[in-house]
Amino acid sequence: MPENSKGDLGFWRNSKEYGDVILNEDAVNELSDLILQYMTEIDFKDLPSIIGQVLDDFADQSGCMPTHLEEGKSFESIVNTQLAVTLAYQLGRLDGKSSQIIDKLVDEVVSNEALSNINEESEITNEDLNSPVEKVYPKLRLINFSDQ
Repeated sequence: MPENSKGDLGFWRNSKEYGDVILNEDAVNELSDLILQYMTEIDFKDLPSIIGQVLDDFADQSGCMPTHLEEGKSFESIVNTQLAVTLAYQLGRLDGKSSQIIDKLVDEVVSNEALSNINEESEITNEDLNSPVEKVYPKLRLINFSDQ
């Protein structure tokens, strides 16, 4: 497992060596499961309604909310989107308040076999579509949407 010279947690946060690394799909799933297990202690009903509205507005502005509520799966889509943005919000809060917990969970998952570099090519090929977690999503995150 990669470690910085001091053996501190969080090697992946500020290290130039690991600045552009991603996890393989199995490691991402394992890390997501670990974080979700830890987050089951969070009561989502404690989320202030106004923050929930802001999260819904972010999802709406990004095009994740259905425009036609009369369609059959629109409410399922809304609930799934609300869950995703709420989990992201709670993960951000957890990372901001207790980053050492996230570092510990990342360290549990990371091994040299789990890490790879982000492919610098911005073009997404048909072959990349077979591995979206490793080859598509990371590339899309690098797009500068503020220019759009």
